[in-house]
Amino acid sequence: MNSWQCLVAQAQHINQMAEELEAAILELKALAKTVDSERRSQHLKGKPFQSVCKHFAVSVPYVKQNPNDSFSLTTRKIDLYQAEREAATLAQTLRQLQAQRATHKQILR
Repeated sequence: MNSWQCLVAQAQHINQMAEELEAAILELKALAKTVDSERRSQHLKGKPFQSVCKHFAVSVPYVKQNPNDSFSLTTRKIDLYQAEREAATLAQTLRQLQAQRATHKQILR
């Protein structure tokens, strides 16, 4: 393997590790949410509830290959709330479909 191939392989390796790190971060967030739910159900009223994990803007390294075959080592933001937005969008879509079906059934009657 020549040095160029080693460079390309190393860039791919960094990006693969970044994907794994992103998955681990998202798993951490999901686990913290579960712990918060469990603690909230046992929480005494009148006392402020504090989440077990605070979320801030998070990025992972990313190696981008440019059109001129150079590389840029940069970062890529992790969207910690993408899953929640997707779930809300799906729920909204399902509610709309359910409403359309109910309207359609009433028309057919």
